[in-house]
Amino acid sequence: MIGAVIMCLVVAASDADTVRCADGRRVRLAGISALERDGSCNSRPYCPAMRHKQAQPIAARLTLGRTIAFRVVGKSYDRDVGENKALRCALVQSGAAVEWPRYMRRYRLRGCGR
Repeated sequence: MIGAVIMCLVVAASDADTVRCADGRRVRLAGISALERDGSCNSRPYCPAMRHKQAQPIAARLTLGRTIAFRVVGKSYDRDVGENKALRCALVQSGAAVEWPRYMRRYRLRGCGR
C-alpha cells in the first residue's frame, strides 16, 4: 500500500537497488539505479561506474540480516518501490548506485547530503 511503512528482514540483495525480504516481498529502492548482472544500465545516462560484481557485495554488507524500514512510494513490476534515505545515500556514496533524477522528482525525494 502506497504510503505504508514496511519492515523488511533482508535475506538477499539481488543487486545494489533491490532486496528480498524474509516474507518473500521484493523491494526496489526508490530514486537510485545500479547496473544489472549483465552489465546493462536502465537509467542512461545516469549509470554507475561500479560493476554489479563489486556493487552487489556492498549492498549485501549494508542490508543482509538487518531489519530495514521502507516507506512504500510506488510499484515497479512485482516489487514495492521503497524509500529509505540512509540506505539509498550509503549505496550512492559507496559508488554502488547513482541517484536517478527522473525518479527523485517522481517520488519527491531529497538528494544525499542535502
